Amino acid sequence: MSPYILSLLRFSMGALFLLLFTQRPIFTPRVVAGALLNGALFVTLVNKAVSMSTNPALASVLVYTQPLFVMLLLRCSGEKLRGTQIFGVLLAFFGVVVSAGSVHFDRGALMAIFSGFVWAVGIVYYRKYLKNEDVFRFNTALNILSAISVIPLALFVDVRFRFSFEAMSWGLLTAFVSQVAGFLLWFSSLKNLGAETTSAVSLLVPVWAYIFTYLFMAQIPKPAQIIGSLTTLLGVFLSQVETFARQSSEQGPQ
Repeated sequence: MSPYILSLLRFSMGALFLLLFTQRPIFTPRVVAGALLNGALFVTLVNKAVSMSTNPALASVLVYTQPLFVMLLLRCSGEKLRGTQIFGVLLAFFGVVVSAGSVHFDRGALMAIFSGFVWAVGIVYYRKYLKNEDVFRFNTALNILSAISVIPLALFVDVRFRFSFEAMSWGLLTAFVSQVAGFLLWFSSLKNLGAETTSAVSLLVPVWAYIFTYLFMAQIPKPAQIIGSLTTLLGVFLSQVETFARQSSEQGPQ
């Protein structure tokens, strides 16, 4: 199954599922722009980066330059960032790169970094213009528009597809977990926690990938993956420790 067909399956199934919960997806110009940035454009760039790279694992990791670009975009827009926050994100990203086990850059790696930048633009755009939109309605529109946008790629660019019950089952499971549950949780986090916290915590995704690989495939992580993951955990903690401390002091004793 080509990555574009998988993306089409993800977006299509996501749209069908979400339509069960909302009959009124929103298609304002700002929603259309945000949906394409965070959906079709980002996913297509990631798929292209992985297919172009001689090291797909590194390409997947470099997508998580996103928190670095989010910090840069927020700083350029005049927002102040704490020193521990900046250091924590840099340390967490360093841990992700260490866990990938390679720093060889090629065209795919550069494309992955660009996809991370596009993801960051989508995050900041959502935070500025779409934070108050209903999450279900926005995600329904995102999936519908992204599915339509991916159709030409799935039909004319890469048409590899061999039907099997196992492939379709995994495709449907991926569609539900990542496109429905994952995206709803992601945009809910952006809405409630903010771009800085959500983007930093997203660096934990590669760490969870190693954990689930061990649980489901019995593949023991390599030493570099363990060290890198622990470094990432420490970096994410440092980037958010002041936020957690401030929230605790504001709540006070119950």
